[in-house]
Amino acid sequence: MPQPRQKAVNLNVKVTESTIRALSRTAALRDTTQKEVLMRALLKAGIEIDPHDLGEKRTVPWHERP
Repeated sequence: MPQPRQKAVNLNVKVTESTIRALSRTAALRDTTQKEVLMRALLKAGIEIDPHDLGEKRTVPWHERP
């Protein structure tokens, strides 16, 4: 029997402006989200990541919504 989906919680981490710019550039180059880049890096480091957190989930900006 599949387990129920877990509640999402926030992760707030302060980093320098240069780090967030590098993360943003990397995500843009990979055509993905910053969260996706972070989750893949954590997974590669051996940290168990819920499969739901690995999927790309972009929010459509209000000005692009139909």
